[in-house]
Amino acid sequence: MMLMEHEEGRAYVRAMFSAVPLVEAKNEVAKAILVDKAKAYLRLLKDHIQKEDEILFKIADDVISPDEQKQLLRSFEEHEAEEIGEGVHEKYLKIAVELEARTR
Repeated sequence: MMLMEHEEGRAYVRAMFSAVPLVEAKNEVAKAILVDKAKAYLRLLKDHIQKEDEILFKIADDVISPDEQKQLLRSFEEHEAEEIGEGVHEKYLKIAVELEARTR
């Protein structure tokens, strides 16, 4: 189920990327498609993250020891620093907060 949701999310992202050039060319149908796919993706993400928080992570807490969790966190932090770069996470978090503020 969770893996299927990942593929569904990727399909929404592909559809949105495909619509962007047409939206930039003032195509109203493409704009409607982009908005529709973005809203669907948002609903999917909210539901998916809720499942992760309420089910998956609780299971992980039961099967992964605290020491292993600390090592896992260090590995994520190292990956972010080496592969993604300093400040990138914060940059996109700021964009998300700004976009959310616009929808209110």
